Amino acid sequence: MACTSHNMIVLQAQNPSESDFVRLLMNTMEASSSSLDFFKQIAEKQTPSNLNVIFGPVLDTVYKSCANLTLSSPNLHIMMNAVLFFSQSKPLAQLLVDSRYWRPDPKMLRNGKSFETHTLLGRLLRPTTLAASLIQ
Repeated sequence: MACTSHNMIVLQAQNPSESDFVRLLMNTMEASSSSLDFFKQIAEKQTPSNLNVIFGPVLDTVYKSCANLTLSSPNLHIMMNAVLFFSQSKPLAQLLVDSRYWRPDPKMLRNGKSFETHTLLGRLLRPTTLAASLIQ
């Protein structure tokens, strides 16, 4: 498979940049879910601290990309696939729930709006068919 060959080449490079890895994984999520097994295997073999170094930037990218999602956003399904990817591996799921994106900051008011705005899951579930004036 060409995508897997490309993954191997990028990851075997002397010093692949963080952005190259993030871009590669996000492109893989968009193209084919079968190629994601390669990344899950990488995750399964890591210590928690290495896992955070390797996959933390992916979570950062997904969280930022979910800031203004709508039902017509072209990357909505990619962001859903990203969270699904993290949920399909025990170490990645642990990384997700331990991240600062899973719960709002304890110093913030904890209501539905803070969860919707300041958590990854809230940002993914926020898109609606209702008019903005109806949900204010």
